[in-house]
Amino acid sequence: HNLQPLPPSPVSLHTHAGTLLCVLDHCTTPFGRRRLRQWLCRPLGRIADIELRQDAVADLSGPLAEAAGQARKLLAGGAY
Repeated sequence: HNLQPLPPSPVSLHTHAGTLLCVLDHCTTPFGRRRLRQWLCRPLGRIADIELRQDAVADLSGPLAEAAGQARKLLAGGAY
């Protein structure tokens, strides 16, 4: 069974089970969810841009993981 990248219609945005968006969406804010959806709809095409994003993800899951976790907790609590 293959994952659909996004829900088939805008009506089903809140019920996106069985989609790639559902698997990847761990966002805590509406802005984050919109940004993730934009990235899935329009993926990066230049290798340099892809590498910059990979470096940012590596930083947030490595040396900056504690700060990223604290920010996530603050944002999840509605402090945005």
